[in-house]
Amino acid sequence: MALLRSLLNLFSSVRLGITLMVLIFLYSAVGSAGLPVHWNLLRPDAWLPLREAFDLSEFRWFNWWPFALLIGLFCVNLSVTTIRRIPFNRINLGVWMIHSGLITLSVGSVWYFGVKVEGDTLVHRRALSVSWGGESQTIAAVPGKRVSLRTADGRKADVRVAAIDPEATLEDGTRSVKVSLVARVDGKDMLREMQAGFPESSQDFIPSADTTGWSPVDGVAVDGFETTLDFAPEPYFYLMESRAVYLREVQADGTRGPWVERPIRNLPMFTDRLNERSRVWPEGGANASAQKKMSAIGLSAMHDNDPLPDIRMQVTDTLRYALPEVRRTDGGPAVDPTATVELSRTDDSDVRSFDLRALDPAARSALDGALEMRWVLDESEIDSMLQVRSGGLVVDGVSYPLTPGTQAPFGSGTLTLQSVSDDLVVGGERISVAVVGLQQGENEWVRWIFDDPTLTRDLDAQGQPIEGGLRQADIVTEYRPGSESSVRLVAGPGEEDLRLLIPGEDGGLVQDVRSGSWVDLGAGLQLRVVRYALRSQAERRPLVIPQDQRDRDVGFLASTVRVTCPEGVIRRRGLKDPWLLYHLYAFDGEVDLPRRYRFEPSELVMNDGRRFELLYSRRRMKMPASVVLDDFEVRSRIGGFTGETSSIRDWTSQLRFVKAGGGVSDPYRVHMNNPAEHQGLWYFQSQWDPPDPARREDEVDSLGLNHTVLGVANRKGVYVQLLGTILTVIGLAYAFYVKPVIKRRRLEVAKAAAGGQA
Repeated sequence: MALLRSLLNLFSSVRLGITLMVLIFLYSAVGSAGLPVHWNLLRPDAWLPLREAFDLSEFRWFNWWPFALLIGLFCVNLSVTTIRRIPFNRINLGVWMIHSGLITLSVGSVWYFGVKVEGDTLVHRRALSVSWGGESQTIAAVPGKRVSLRTADGRKADVRVAAIDPEATLEDGTRSVKVSLVARVDGKDMLREMQAGFPESSQDFIPSADTTGWSPVDGVAVDGFETTLDFAPEPYFYLMESRAVYLREVQADGTRGPWVERPIRNLPMFTDRLNERSRVWPEGGANASAQKKMSAIGLSAMHDNDPLPDIRMQVTDTLRYALPEVRRTDGGPAVDPTATVELSRTDDSDVRSFDLRALDPAARSALDGALEMRWVLDESEIDSMLQVRSGGLVVDGVSYPLTPGTQAPFGSGTLTLQSVSDDLVVGGERISVAVVGLQQGENEWVRWIFDDPTLTRDLDAQGQPIEGGLRQADIVTEYRPGSESSVRLVAGPGEEDLRLLIPGEDGGLVQDVRSGSWVDLGAGLQLRVVRYALRSQAERRPLVIPQDQRDRDVGFLASTVRVTCPEGVIRRRGLKDPWLLYHLYAFDGEVDLPRRYRFEPSELVMNDGRRFELLYSRRRMKMPASVVLDDFEVRSRIGGFTGETSSIRDWTSQLRFVKAGGGVSDPYRVHMNNPAEHQGLWYFQSQWDPPDPARREDEVDSLGLNHTVLGVANRKGVYVQLLGTILTVIGLAYAFYVKPVIKRRRLEVAKAAAGGQA
């Protein structure tokens, strides 16, 4: 009893209540804003996000046990204090309502956050289906998307989405999406314009007679070529602050199965965790990352359709902000010399670094050829390199400059020097070649002119060898590789040989540079070799970006995890690479990939030869009903959309939901601060698809509005929170306005009674 009495006295303490309220306020302030680290609190970097040091997001911070404990203690203190210290009567009714409202609000908040599910989903506006010769394929209607179909008898249909007008109107003013397709079907060129929801409005065009435009045709341009525009249902939404690895099998014919999720539980997301520094490149923030380690997180199969149910994988490391980078490292199976050299002025601390690869013509030189690296097979080649001699290209007795891109008259046509490659090592022999395009009348071909005339060959315009070797043997060609006065880093012929050659009229200079010391080049320049590998190999590792160089707007897009599988090897782009890049969504591939979104899955090759793909993203949850985007509207401020978000007044997504028995629901309009509810989930307007100009020659412009991004969440417990808030507000009004009136009237009655007695 004494212990119970002590506890009751403790939780009846007003001081304890005030202390708990102060702690809750401080906890909330630190979790929401952070700790101030600068006197100017309006600066973006004035607040240190302390919760990230504990690897907690804002949502997790307010679901962490310390906050739950503080709220629980506060509710107990409030309940005990109210019952023991505040009599229940008309005077104290407001206080009881305030305290009851706060407790109700706390209970509702625990319910709300305890079962809260929140995420987002990307919904395409339309899907394009193409059918030809018994084959069909469906892709997202996105400008620039391509479809290629090939029938069993070899006929082809190549289709490209040339343009999309997201705000087109029909003659009667009805809004629609207009999609323009450019296709080559069975050797015939055509253009088709389609209106979403109005297939009868489709129009085909064929090239005009003068080939400068398109002419409309009645009916269809190619029989059997069918295209349709329909909704693109999205069944999943992706959970915030969750991570997963997706797995799918790749068949021998290239077909892929569905993605199967394996969740990554308790993965640190705000801090780097690196168990071995050798797994990343040593520069940047690698030292800071190596300070924290993590225990491996198992990736076990949890779905019946997992293609590798008995194979266990692990996440061993995670990096918050790192970029993949390919470099050459030592340890390769064959001779492939590479070096990193530094060049600087003798009176300046500024140093420039260059990576050179001797056997790669595209990577063996720098500074426009003034610095290059070579591999020699014999010591006699050193003497040849020290001599400065000019090269030459001679065709039918006429000399041409050795400048790629040079075009000059040749007979009745033209000669174009396409490229020059010297000192290529092929089959243990060193060869040099000049590739020349020749045109005589209507005939065009390419001649590969070697320094060894017996190797010279002609290719036709399609790159195929010409029978007999030469199209016109009477055209006499000769190529002599030159030796320029560039500084050369020469490896070989011995495995330990690495020398610097400076050609000159007086025999030049040769100096060993394996020691890494600076070598004086004259003219105030010096050079040294900081890394050399004789048998190099390409290796990809993450480069950790230092904290002060990270862009907060990038978010988690630069995060990566390292995954291991004992029964296989993980590769990406042909290189062994266990680091998986983060993806916002687990797209199926190019068929449904929006513009400017990443899709770079890694490949898992099992020891038995089976192939799978891995993709690092967020966990996903199936919605009660798939959602489709019927229409999307943008209302801009005066002056129209300027490219800045501030010029937009509102975005509106008109949604429909797929019914279980087929068809879609009536439309729901979702825009800023106006969500819509369907079967227990609320849908919010989160992001949109802005206009996107082409950035490469093979791209087309996009007017945007091809998809929407919706926030998806449940809101259980909100009405309990609302009830608690209402009780608190009514209690405050009662305490500040009704209670004084009651007390004043009681005082007046008491005074009147006292006056009557007098």
